[in-house]
Amino acid sequence: MARGGITKALVKQARDTLLAQDRHPSIDAVRVALGNTGSKSTIHRYLKELEEEEARRLGDAKGLSEPIQQLVAELARTLETEAEEIVAAAERRHQTHIETQRQQLEEIETVRDGLATEVEGLRQGIAARETTLAEQAARIIELEQRGQGQAIALATLEQEKLGLQERLEVQAQHLASIEEKHRHAREALEHYREASRLQREQDQRRHDQQLQQLQAELRQQAQTLIVKQDEITRLNRDNAALAGELRERERDNQQQAQALAKLREAQQAGERMRDQLETQLAHSEETRAALDAQHRQLTDAHAQLEARLGRSERGRERLQTRLLAEHARRQTLEQQLERLLAARMTQPETESDKTHTDPGPAESR
Repeated sequence: MARGGITKALVKQARDTLLAQDRHPSIDAVRVALGNTGSKSTIHRYLKELEEEEARRLGDAKGLSEPIQQLVAELARTLETEAEEIVAAAERRHQTHIETQRQQLEEIETVRDGLATEVEGLRQGIAARETTLAEQAARIIELEQRGQGQAIALATLEQEKLGLQERLEVQAQHLASIEEKHRHAREALEHYREASRLQREQDQRRHDQQLQQLQAELRQQAQTLIVKQDEITRLNRDNAALAGELRERERDNQQQAQALAKLREAQQAGERMRDQLETQLAHSEETRAALDAQHRQLTDAHAQLEARLGRSERGRERLQTRLLAEHARRQTLEQQLERLLAARMTQPETESDKTHTDPGPAESR
């Protein structure tokens, strides 16, 4: 029983429509004409019944003998069966080929997506390494600037050290000059005492006056000497302070030199790291170039598969053309068979007419 309300009349109507359009009324074509409803077995049964009915009507109308009718029906069924088998086999082969091509295309798409993801990851890694390299370069530049600043500060300290040394030399020269003046004063005092002793023997009275005068001068010289000694003491304290400051400057210079050495070591380490990052970047560039080449190969393979799929579609179209030609040949054979049957049916009538019209040998005599 047909599903979805499919009847023999609807199947006949669909088949007649296809024949009017010069199309072969195959099971699939009839089902499409019916709106993709009904089972193929039911449609096939109705088509077979319609063909048998038409064959019977043809036999009844033309008075064909039973063997000829069976031969015609068998020939029609054979042609239809062979045509349907050819179409089904071709469609199966085509579907299998299309499915194989689709699976290959999906695999290629999957591989291409994986490669694209890997390439994107490598690009992100390269970008991150480039960012790290830029940061390292900025840090190296900063360390170089700091090193330059430390070098400038060290040069400034060296200049200050030279200035302090010059000041110490000036102070030392000044102290030597003061000591020289003190020595000259002592020598002058000794010389004066000696002269006083000699003059005291010569003139006692004048000696007393000169002695008072000398005592006054001695007091003045003593005060001057105290002032000079205070000045010497202050200079000594200044020299000690300058020496302490010089030691502090030297310690600062040593610390600055150690810091500069550390900065130079850090700069060398940064340069080594930069060289390593540049080497890794070069390897990453080579890997990315290889992946791009693989991507191009996959793209070419994809294009070749699409071309092969297009050729398969063209082969299917050629197969459909051959099927249509086979259907036309079948219709031609049916027409020739009908003409043969018609000629065979008219032949007995012609012979009977000749029998009635032609006189026999006795009548002629």
